[in-house]
Amino acid sequence: MVFGGGILYCWVQSFISYKMKTCGLITNTLFSIRLLIVIAMSTFFISCVTATSFASHDWVRYHRNSSTISPRWDPKGKAYPDHVIGDVSEWLMALTLLGFMFTFFGEFRFVKMKIVVSRRLQNPAPLATGMGSDDALYSLYV
Repeated sequence: MVFGGGILYCWVQSFISYKMKTCGLITNTLFSIRLLIVIAMSTFFISCVTATSFASHDWVRYHRNSSTISPRWDPKGKAYPDHVIGDVSEWLMALTLLGFMFTFFGEFRFVKMKIVVSRRLQNPAPLATGMGSDDALYSLYV
């Protein structure tokens, strides 16, 4: 479910990147990289879900009548290749999601946030002794 939401987010961001490309805010190369990454991520997601469902189906069918259920996959088992394909696809999906996030590094490099915290009461009690006036602002730079 997390990967499904992440892929949906990446598709929305790719559409926004396309709109930004048409406005001249990002390069065509950056948009192409993001689009290729999200297509690969979607392919890995489909591969992961498909292979995992085949592996779990075979796992349940094989262990249904067994009195002892082994928590380990047997490399000689019929469903083992599907299990490995599902795991590899899941890891590749995670890495492509991380790669997609790294494409935003150049855009957020010059972003600076400033958070201003102030007290809302008219006559609040002092925070501590010797803290100054009540209408002072405390800034936190992130």
